[in-house]
Amino acid sequence: METCSPTYVRGMLTEAQYKEHGGKKPEELSEEEKELRAPFFSTAEEEVEGRRKPVIPGSTLRGMVRALVEIIGYGRVRWVGREPAFTFRAVAASKDDPLRDPYRDVIGAFGRNVRAGYLERKGEDWYVRPALTPEVLHWPSKEAYLKVKERQIGSKDIPGFLRLNSPDYHPQLHKVSFNVEFGRGKSGPFVMVSQIGSSEAGYPHQGVLVCSGNMMESGQPGQKSPRKNHALVLASDTKADTIKINEKAVNDYKEGLTPFQKEELKDWGSKDGCLKKDNPVFYVTGRNSTNTEEVVYFGHCPNFRISARQPFPDANRAARPLDFVLDKLRDQLDPDLADAIFGWVEEKEWGPKDQRAGRAFFTDATFIEA
Repeated sequence: METCSPTYVRGMLTEAQYKEHGGKKPEELSEEEKELRAPFFSTAEEEVEGRRKPVIPGSTLRGMVRALVEIIGYGRVRWVGREPAFTFRAVAASKDDPLRDPYRDVIGAFGRNVRAGYLERKGEDWYVRPALTPEVLHWPSKEAYLKVKERQIGSKDIPGFLRLNSPDYHPQLHKVSFNVEFGRGKSGPFVMVSQIGSSEAGYPHQGVLVCSGNMMESGQPGQKSPRKNHALVLASDTKADTIKINEKAVNDYKEGLTPFQKEELKDWGSKDGCLKKDNPVFYVTGRNSTNTEEVVYFGHCPNFRISARQPFPDANRAARPLDFVLDKLRDQLDPDLADAIFGWVEEKEWGPKDQRAGRAFFTDATFIEA
């Protein structure tokens, strides 16, 4: 049996090049800088098709072969992360999607279990102050927040507002003032936002417009966002009691943050996603062992991700990658086949004690012909 896969080892930068743009993220690079990073690794002066002749370093070959030996030899599983916690969402999932019902059990049909509010912190604990709801204001809606169609927002209504199809789009928060009007449709009476502007625009109601992701992370060039609406969280309900967020829910949320959430939720102003005092938040409550209401799931947008909780010996918590590695594969202290061939260095949490040099050596693989 033969298996083949593309192999790419990125070339090195000179010291001057690294100082100039080595710390930039991929999206921050100019086309010229991308070209400098793109070539295959090489130590040769000869060129092939206008580029220096490629070389696969011996250290790379050694690592690739060791990985295969670990698989074939049922070796110890190394360096498995405790983060991130596994999370999921299944918005508009098909009936045969196994995540559809678990997700719907939490957020409810059409998200009816989801409420909105604002975060507060008391010592080390997080709380939610519920927001006003249309129903509390005697408006004809049972929703926890209002939905604003983007086409109803004028180009100059909200300073700094980015539309869903803007090339610079990122999730946003905007403090706004607004007005509403009532109507009647096929499903009965409804409330809609008729005017909206900055918080200083002078409209009678205050709130925060929450503009979440445009679902274009994996979109094709020229594709339009499928989203049309933004969520408008009404002002804080000063008469409502705060609701404590379950500590496990906070830990699961922080451990389950995706790279997208960590990088893109800039307007929320926190390294921990939406967790910052006075930020708007969407949440679902439940009852604890003392029958006290508490927040058990939450996120920065209405269709937030929820943790994939499992009953582990230590707690019923979100599953993590390390949980799915058998104890005997991660706690084995005897050298395995890969250790015997390639050697090892003692680590704090993994593998055998002391250290041994390897018995296998690899030289560089040089290009012959295409």
